[in-house]
Amino acid sequence: MTMDTSDDPTDTQRELRELRARAYGPAADIDGDPVALARLAHLERLQRRARSSTEVPQEALQETGVAAPAENLPAPIDAIDNSTMRAEATRSSATPGDADRRRSRWHRALTTRGELVLLAVSAAMTIIALVYCVDWLMTPRPAASLQPTAPPGEGGAAGPDRWIVVSSEDDLFAELIIDQRTLTPYGSFHGVEVWAADDDLGTACLILIEETSQQTLQAVCTPRSGALIADVGAWPYFDDDFAEDLTAGTVLRFQHRGSTVDAFIIEATDAP
Repeated sequence: MTMDTSDDPTDTQRELRELRARAYGPAADIDGDPVALARLAHLERLQRRARSSTEVPQEALQETGVAAPAENLPAPIDAIDNSTMRAEATRSSATPGDADRRRSRWHRALTTRGELVLLAVSAAMTIIALVYCVDWLMTPRPAASLQPTAPPGEGGAAGPDRWIVVSSEDDLFAELIIDQRTLTPYGSFHGVEVWAADDDLGTACLILIEETSQQTLQAVCTPRSGALIADVGAWPYFDDDFAEDLTAGTVLRFQHRGSTVDAFIIEATDAP
């Protein structure tokens, strides 16, 4: 008993059908397979040649390995030139498709953009570091940072009354009314006692007193949002003890910083 297999698809027909499904079907994935693309192109080219050769008898088609096409089925192809297929696959793999070119351009764009972002961040960090270095180098460093030597109101200067009047015999500063309960000593620097307190308006004040004569050299009040700074000039020929060993015109600067008072020596040669 023999079986009629004339209607069965050949291996080449099956391969062409599978390649077309990969190329045109809903789950097309052939773009990433240049060898399969070349194979599909070659098979379809042979099929077109077989269809265009309408005057070629069936025997000639069978000799070339191309059978007559069945209904809804591309012409079967049995004989394929392997060398031609390999050459076309090589050309296809050497020349990237549109999808590969698009991916390559996008990859290059992302790489370039990432490098530009990294360069911009590095430049910004360098500039910030330079600004901090210049600021640190240009900002004067205090000669001393004074700490409170007693709690407020317990520094030994408070009297029986809550309020005391601080004034200058030479009218070096305006008369102040100080709340003794807030009076805080910060020790002395270069013969000058430093006190901090609040006035009757609640404004922060700095009071500078010469250590030996107990003369008030300076008293300054500033709103808490501002910088509280008190300066006193050193003039040795006025017999000020604190001015000894200082060049005439040197300024002692005291800046209140909340919990500390920074003391600076501004030499006369550095003064503007």
